This record gives sequence, C-alpha cells and structure tokens, in this order.
Amino acid sequence: MKKILSAVFLHALLLPVANAQSKLFDQEVQLKTCNISIDANPFTATTFIEMEFYNPKNVEVEGHQNFKLNNGQVISAFQLDLNGKYRDGSIEERWKANNAYSRIVGKRIDPAIIQMEYDGSYTLRIYPIPAHNSRKITLTIDQLMLEDSMKLGYMLPLNFLSTTENFSLKVNVFNTGTTPVCNKGFLQNSAFEIKGNMMVSDIVLKDVKLNQPVSFYIPLKANMPLLCISKEEGISRFLMRLTPQVPKYYTVKPLSIAVFWDVSASGDKRNINKEIDFLEEYIISNRINLITLTLFNQKVKEAQVLSVTTRNLNYLKKHLLNYSYAGATCFGNLDFENAKADAILLFSDGYNSIGKDLPTASTIPVNCITSGKTFDQSHLINICSESGGRFINLYNTEIKNAVNKIDQAENFLVKYASALQSVSLNENFPMKVAKNMLLSGTFKNKDNLQLIFGNSGATNQIENISLQETDHCGKDIYKKVKMLKSYDSMVNSGYWQNMVYFGLQEKVVTKQTSFLVLERVEDYIKYNIAPPKELEQQCAEMNYVYKNENKIRSLKTFSEQDALQETVTSYNKYIKWWNAKETLTSSPKTDPF
Repeated sequence: MKKILSAVFLHALLLPVANAQSKLFDQEVQLKTCNISIDANPFTATTFIEMEFYNPKNVEVEGHQNFKLNNGQVISAFQLDLNGKYRDGSIEERWKANNAYSRIVGKRIDPAIIQMEYDGSYTLRIYPIPAHNSRKITLTIDQLMLEDSMKLGYMLPLNFLSTTENFSLKVNVFNTGTTPVCNKGFLQNSAFEIKGNMMVSDIVLKDVKLNQPVSFYIPLKANMPLLCISKEEGISRFLMRLTPQVPKYYTVKPLSIAVFWDVSASGDKRNINKEIDFLEEYIISNRINLITLTLFNQKVKEAQVLSVTTRNLNYLKKHLLNYSYAGATCFGNLDFENAKADAILLFSDGYNSIGKDLPTASTIPVNCITSGKTFDQSHLINICSESGGRFINLYNTEIKNAVNKIDQAENFLVKYASALQSVSLNENFPMKVAKNMLLSGTFKNKDNLQLIFGNSGATNQIENISLQETDHCGKDIYKKVKMLKSYDSMVNSGYWQNMVYFGLQEKVVTKQTSFLVLERVEDYIKYNIAPPKELEQQCAEMNYVYKNENKIRSLKTFSEQDALQETVTSYNKYIKWWNAKETLTSSPKTDPF
C-alpha cells in the first residue's frame, strides 16, 4: 500500500513538470516569410506587413518577438490567421488585453497580442505555434512623411536575427511630382519606375537576414506647394505642403523693450553689475527710447515705464543695485503675450522654485540673460527659443559680443485670413517657420488663403494660395494626418487616461492600449472585449453588444471619480485632524465599464 501511495505521490509531483515541458512560453521564433507593402504620398505612408513565424522546436510554444519602430510610426491594425482566414484585432486597454491573453493561454486556445513596452519598442506574442509549424499575422503602420532638408523621408527599421526564407518588398509612391530616391538598406541597389499614376520599386529575396532598414526619400520642389483636397458633406478638406518664401530670421531694430528682472534671493549669485552694464550697452547701441521694467520674484513686485534719458538710466542702475533681492521665483506670473515692446529681455538664473514655470508665450523675441556660475540653461533656452530669441551667458561672454548676438528675430507664421472667410486651419498659431510646412484645414467652394508671416510687432510677408474644390485625395488621409499630428504629443504627455482615450478612439496602439485577437466568440463576451466585425452579429445574437463610445464615456467618468475621491480623502484627513468626532464626507461611487 505504501508503494502505491508513493507512486501516486511521485506521479502528482511530476505531472506539472511534464505539462510544463509540453509547451514553452516566451520563445523567440523564426521569421520564415515577410511581405512588406508601402503606399506613400507627400503627406503620409501606410506600411502593411505580413509575417509568418515558424516554430522549429519539438513542442508547441508561445511565440515572442520584440521589434522597434521610429517615433511617429503608429500601429493602426493587427490580424491573426485563424484556419486560413485573417481575423482583425480588437483595441483594448493594456491591462484588460493582458488579462484576457494570459487567462486564455492557459486553456490552450488561440490568442495573439501586440503592445508597446516603451517609446518605439513593441512586443508581439502568439499562442500556440505548434511544433514544426507556423502562424501568420499582419501589421498596419501609419506615419507622417516628415521633411528634412527639403526631403520627405521614410525609414522602416528591421532588426530580426533569424534567416527569412522568403522576403518581398513593394513601395508605391503617389502624387509627388518628383522621383523618389532609394537610400541605404534593402532598397540601396534599386530605383523607382513609373507605373501608371505612381512610382514603384520592388524586390524579392530568398534566405536573407532582415537586419537592414527600408529607406527612401521624396525630393521637394521649393516653388511648388503640394495640395491634397477631398470633399465630404459639402465641405472641402485640404492638406498642404508649403515651402515659405520668407527668411527664417530678419534683422531687428527695436525702439522699445520690456525688461523682466528677477529680484528673488538667488540674485546674490548673479553678477548684477555686469547685467546692468549689458542692459545699458544694449539700450545705447540700439537707441532704445522706451523701457517697460517689471521686477518679480514669486509674484510681480512692481512695473514702471521709463523713457530713455541720462537721468532715468542712472535711476534704473541705482534702483536695480540697491533693491532687496529676496523670495522665490515663479515665471508663471509673467505676461509676455501682452508686452508692449519690440523685444523682451529676461534677466534671471532660470531656476523656477514655485508655481507654474513658464510665462505666457510671446511672438516678439524673448532674450534670456544670465551671469552667475550656476543657472538652469535648459529652462532659459526653453523660454526664449519659442519666440526666436537668444540665450546669453554673460559669465563667459564679453558685453559687446553679447549685445551683437541679439540683432536678429525669428519669423513666424503668425495668422491666416481668407478672401471669403471660409478657410479654417487646424494648426495652433503662431507657428515657427520651417523650410517646408504641413498645414491642414477646411474651406467651402473656392477661396484664397492668405498666410501672414512676421511676429506680433510686424508683418513681414504675406503668401497667397488659391484653394479650389477638387476630389483627388482619399477621404481617410485627412483624418489620418489629424490623428498622426496628435499622436506624439499625446504619447509624451505622460497622462495614462489620455493614452487610453486616444488609443480607443483612434484604434491605435499606445502605452496604455493593445491589439488583441481571440478565437472563440465566448471569450470576447467573457472578458468584455470588442469583437471584430465578423463576430458582431453572432455576439448580438448572444445578447452582447459592445459600443466603443459608451466605453470611453464610462472611462472618463471613472477617471473623474478617481480625482474626486483623492480630493475627498485629503479633505477628510484635515477634518479628522481638526476634530476626530466630525462626520467624514464621501464621494458617489461609479463602476468602470
């Protein structure tokens, strides 16, 4: 009897080991086949990739593949092959997709998931891949075509270690007016040929390691704006690439200046005498006739307007030298936007010690001047560079050389107008002038767009562009550009709620949203996952109707509930400290979708 019990006990111990050995998780697999198709135009590029992953092991595995994309490349679709037919992935919150994937893998049922680990780094998991067999997936990647040195560049990084048996690549470029050029990588020995209304380059390779990029660029013509116009519901939507005929910088001859002088306690670490000498030299060299002086620390201490006379300059010097420097520093209290001057001079060490750290933005040049051994250079540059001004370090610069540096201002696309007032642009103004600028907006019928360059103090140039109703672009491209222009700022914002809302709304992968494919309709229902279109009817017949807009609305409500609860908790803490017998307050509860 003891022998039997011992055998049973030994069998129970070994059974989990045997089960674990029958399947392997987190296994790198061979990329057996890869087919890449790229459709590019002057505004966007869409990359479709079909990949077949092969398992060379004697047991089934969970296929695991890490890969990288460049900034601005966005995964907008994902599919898994199920019995010879591709099924679309569902976009879900990252935690929910992970939960469903992990639970279903334990049941040996087909799921696949793709998610962002951190900026530009992604993980793909597929389960199961049978022994000596393969599984197929597809990815769709969208991106803006970004300008650099009058070229619109495309580069897809490939960093697979295994040898790929079959590789095909096809690039189609539309509506450019110029011939694309192949860069280093898999296209370096290729060229583009005209085929109908597009330029095409394609290659087919056998037994190759995909460890080089796919790269090409589209040359731009300086005098040829590129327009893409589509019409929908009586409104014409347009995209435009423009090479402004205005110089980036122009010589400044200011007659009035606004001086913002930091009088916080850290002033004793600055060379106040040298800063005053610089200010005096700047005023005399530029023949300034009016000065608006603002003294500040954690708040604005005083403001006065001085005409430039010998008496007033002596008063200014004495006033700044004898002032009692004390307190903290808050740049957020400074109003640069409404400064009545041709230029702004900010004297500070750049350390923001309390409150909001940036003044209101200005389109007149903001020049930041410091003089001590220690200063926050990156913050000062951040303040002045947005306006086209300069950062001056008097600690290691002679006064005359420093004054000569502040002789140019930067042109901005300040605003726009239209003859019939039907044009609406999506961009935020003012915009920095670049060699090539991407604009988007809407108009009705036929209108003339005026782009006004300069700054708040001067209009230096106006460019006119005729907009006429045509319909030579796909309707999706306008929405795609709008999404892609928002993507980077959203991902870098750091707010997880924004990433969830954006990912669900636009159906793209973010740090907080993932694509997931399941096999059984019951699992979509059980884990509350949005079903693909092919399963919507079957889900409805099982009384499961998933509405994305309700999901987003519920998530927003839940996030507001979190913020309210945090406030209530903090309030109760002080109530309890004040009076332990006082009744505590509570917030209404809302369950997430």
